[in-house]
Amino acid sequence: MGALLRLMGPQPPPSRVTFTPPLVTYVAAVATVAALLTGRWMTAPTDVVGVTLVSAAILAMSLTSTQIGSVRMSVSATSFLHLGLAITSGPFGVLAASLAEVVAVAVRFRSGWFRSVFNLSNSLLCGLAAWATYHALLTLGGPVPVRTALAGVGAGAAHYVINYGLITGVLTLATGRHFLDHVRAALSAAPYHLMYGYAAVSFVVLRDDFGPWGFTFALAPVAALQINLIILARRSAAHERERAAQNEALRTSERSFRVLFESNPHPMWVVDATSLRIIAVNDAAVAEYGYSSEEFLDSRLADITESTGVEHGWNPASEPDVRRLLQRHRLRGGNVIDVEVSSHATEFEGRRAVLVLAQDITERIRLEEQLRDQALHDPLTRLANRLLLQDRIEHALVRQRRTAKPFALLLLDLDNFKTVNDSLGHAAGDHLLVAVAGRLKSCLRGSDSAARLGGDEFAILLEEVTGPEHAASVAERLVEALRMPFTVEQREIFLGVSIGVAMGDSTRQSADEMLRDADLAMYAAKAQGRSRHVVFSPRMREAALDRVALEHDLRRSVNAGDLHLVYQPQIDLETDETVGVEALVRWRHPVHGNVPPDRFIPLAEEAGLIGALDAWVLETACAQIKAWREAGAGGLHVAVNLSGSEFEDGALVDRIADVLERHRLAPSDLELEITERVAVQQERSARETLDRLRAMGVRISIDDFGTGYSMLASLRQFPGDKLKVDKSFVQEIVDGQDRAPLVAAIVAMGHGLGLEVIAEGVETEEQLTALRRLGCDGAQGYLLGRPTEAREIEERVLAERAAVRAAV
Repeated sequence: MGALLRLMGPQPPPSRVTFTPPLVTYVAAVATVAALLTGRWMTAPTDVVGVTLVSAAILAMSLTSTQIGSVRMSVSATSFLHLGLAITSGPFGVLAASLAEVVAVAVRFRSGWFRSVFNLSNSLLCGLAAWATYHALLTLGGPVPVRTALAGVGAGAAHYVINYGLITGVLTLATGRHFLDHVRAALSAAPYHLMYGYAAVSFVVLRDDFGPWGFTFALAPVAALQINLIILARRSAAHERERAAQNEALRTSERSFRVLFESNPHPMWVVDATSLRIIAVNDAAVAEYGYSSEEFLDSRLADITESTGVEHGWNPASEPDVRRLLQRHRLRGGNVIDVEVSSHATEFEGRRAVLVLAQDITERIRLEEQLRDQALHDPLTRLANRLLLQDRIEHALVRQRRTAKPFALLLLDLDNFKTVNDSLGHAAGDHLLVAVAGRLKSCLRGSDSAARLGGDEFAILLEEVTGPEHAASVAERLVEALRMPFTVEQREIFLGVSIGVAMGDSTRQSADEMLRDADLAMYAAKAQGRSRHVVFSPRMREAALDRVALEHDLRRSVNAGDLHLVYQPQIDLETDETVGVEALVRWRHPVHGNVPPDRFIPLAEEAGLIGALDAWVLETACAQIKAWREAGAGGLHVAVNLSGSEFEDGALVDRIADVLERHRLAPSDLELEITERVAVQQERSARETLDRLRAMGVRISIDDFGTGYSMLASLRQFPGDKLKVDKSFVQEIVDGQDRAPLVAAIVAMGHGLGLEVIAEGVETEEQLTALRRLGCDGAQGYLLGRPTEAREIEERVLAERAAVRAAV
């Protein structure tokens, strides 16, 4: 009665029932009890026609039962009629209704005899329980309507408990599922049975009040209840379809996950979020790490992770969405690789899990470290570069503020390195720099740092010194070490080094200040003669500021034409006539007065003003030669000093040709002086320019000869016209130094090369007499004429020529 067992209903498709001994015993016991109780309580029928009509209705309505939940149980509105017959017709009505419903179910679902026996027995027991409960509750005290309603609901409850209790038992034995699963499904039908019990009471009342027409009135609420049940059933079916679709989507997603997981080229694991054990691993992890799947599944990721601090203790359950977590994983062979681990929370086989992916970044880490090393170290010497040195100085300053212990920065600049580099080539220069770096490191303690700042400039950071004297002693030791010869390409090379020392103390605020002050001290060492060290003092900073101001004034003066030229006569020692002049630039500063050339010319070179200064001197000197010629003092040539950097400019020849043409001068009216050092060091770059100038007819003179790094082979190939003996040799001809043989050798060498020889710095008659005796062609100096204004040169030349004419 009511809800009937359908072991093999239409959804899902039928399958064979296994008749296990417990199941057969259970059904047999139920059937026996049903038969005994029916026989015991059966009475003669009193309303055969009514029972027959209701049974027919039950037969028809049993074809529209509604499934409850996902378990194979169903409920039909015939439960209402069942209860009605049980209440009104007793055991006979129960038997008739049960037979009608069992026949309908057997026809509809093609039930076998075993199921039909259970359904009939179950229906009989449910009906008898409802009949007995109803009549027992009617005997209670209280108002009749209340007792009647309570009896109807009680009958429905008894029908429900017996029905689903027996069905739960047989389903548990037949399917093997836990009985609680069936109990949960059965509970969903309880409200309907209670309503059916109440409706059954209404059926009885209507029948008693209206006779046969009571069926018609009784069917109205039943029909309404059945329609409501059908609507609910359709909603339930839609819900079931939706859940089935979700389950199918989940299965599809799991299949896709499996495919992506297994085919991913990167190692992947699924980790249980609670135990942190690996519950799945892909083939890429097995291939790359060398462990078997079984070994992975019996371990945690922490078992293959090298201890690296926080990362080693990473808990993917508490941090399921970590990105770019760097770890080091140990392979089976013992090698360790760097990996980037990413994770994502997921659900795997019904439990919370974390999907972990590891990407091998060992090569990337190696390249990053290599790039970092290259960014912080000099590629040639492998010493720290400026960037790393500045960082170390900043750390030293922080430590000094904390401990009050001083440190020192030494800035080193190699003396004469450019000469070696230009003469032997850049490859030899690089070997020399590497050798210098090695020697510096050999002189330092482990706590000290050496750096190459670029070119031939190095730095030493002394982390722990007792004071300036300690730093100065280290600097002196470095000066002595670098005085020792170096062997490069089987050549013995001698260098010197100028060192500036700056102390790190509370007055220093930054690495830039330290480098600035050490640089100032280094330039002071160069100015004092090189191959020495100088400790920074605040006066140097003041001098540097003055230098900056002077540079600014010089720039303004060059652009504004505040400079002027003076001219020193050059004398032919055979005729004692003035044959030429040397143009010398002078600067009369409005505040500082006359600024010496040896101060402002190097400043112009450093400030990039030397080109403009040389161009102004050349233009002014050529204009003056033209003016002298127009005044009747022609026939002079003018010597102009050019910076060595000018010969690097390929446009120099064209500029000189333009100046000569504008002033209508012959090329022989102009003489260009370059130092011996420039002539040798820039031989290759200057050769083409000098050849073109000399081909034009411009005179070329080597100034300050004897003070530089001369090589006879270079001089033989040098396209020059004149050698100027440096004044230091002239001054020592007659003062006891006996430089006369050396000067004689220079004169002889110059004449041997076809060059005119002129001596500089002649200040006494004895020097002049000696030079005449040694065969010098010409001379200049204070004895013969101080640098003077153009007007005085003009007067001198005119007077000389007047005297010559008078003598004739």
